[in-house]
Amino acid sequence: MNRLRNRLIVVFLAVTLAPLAATVWITTSLLDRSLDFSTTNQLDALSKALHRTGLEFYQRQREHLKERVLAGQARPVKYAPAGKANWPAAVKAFAASGEGERWVLAGHQGDRLDYLVRHGDEVWAYSSHLGVAMERLAKEIREAGALVDAARGRDLQRGFKLTYVLMAASFWVASLGLLIYLAHRVSRPIQQLTAGLVTLAAGDLNARVKERREDEIGRAIRAFNNMASRLQESTERLVYLRQVASWQTLARKM
Repeated sequence: MNRLRNRLIVVFLAVTLAPLAATVWITTSLLDRSLDFSTTNQLDALSKALHRTGLEFYQRQREHLKERVLAGQARPVKYAPAGKANWPAAVKAFAASGEGERWVLAGHQGDRLDYLVRHGDEVWAYSSHLGVAMERLAKEIREAGALVDAARGRDLQRGFKLTYVLMAASFWVASLGLLIYLAHRVSRPIQQLTAGLVTLAAGDLNARVKERREDEIGRAIRAFNNMASRLQESTERLVYLRQVASWQTLARKM
C-alpha cells in the first residue's frame, strides 16, 4: 500500500479544503456580526420609532377630533351641492366615493386634520390643527428608511471586502506554516537517510538511521540499516580472514 502517496493526498486535501471551509464559515459569522453591530440598526430603530410615534399621534388626533364632534364642541364647514364646483378636491373625491366619513390631511404639508362626514347631499368638514406637518414627517421617515437601506448596502460591501482580505491573509499564513511543518516531517527522514548513506560511503560502517516510520520511507531506512549491518559484518569477516592469512604466512616462514 502506497502510504506515502496517500499521506501526501491527505495533506493536500487538508491544506486546501480546511482553509476554504473555515473561510466560508468565519466570513458568514463576521458578516452577521458586522450587520448586527452596525450603526444602521440604530438608525433603523430610530426610523421605526419615529414612524410609530407619528402613527400614534395621528390616531389620537383622530379620536380626539371625533370625540369633539360627537360632543358638539366642533363646528363644521358645510359644503352644499349648489357650490360643488368650488369644493376642494378632497371634498369632491369624498363626495364621489359614497363613503360615510373620511379623514384627510390638509393645510400646509399636512398640518391640519379634516374629518369629512356625509349629511345627505352636503359634506360637513370638521378640522383640527395638528401642530405637526405630517406629510413632511412621512417624507422624512421615508428618507430615513432609504438611508438605512443604503447604509446597509455599504456595510455589507465593506464587510465582504474586509472579511475576505483578513481571512485570506490569515489562512494563507496559517496554510503556509502548516505546509512548512508537514513538508519538514515528510522530508526529514529522507534527509536522515541521505546523511546515513553519505556517512556510510565515507567509510563509517557504524552509520545507522533511527526507524520511526512504517511507510515506504521507513522500509527504506530499515533496508539501509540492514545493508549497513551486513556490510559491517562482511568487512569485519574480511579483516578477520586477512589476519588469519597473515598469521598463516608468518607461521610458515617461522
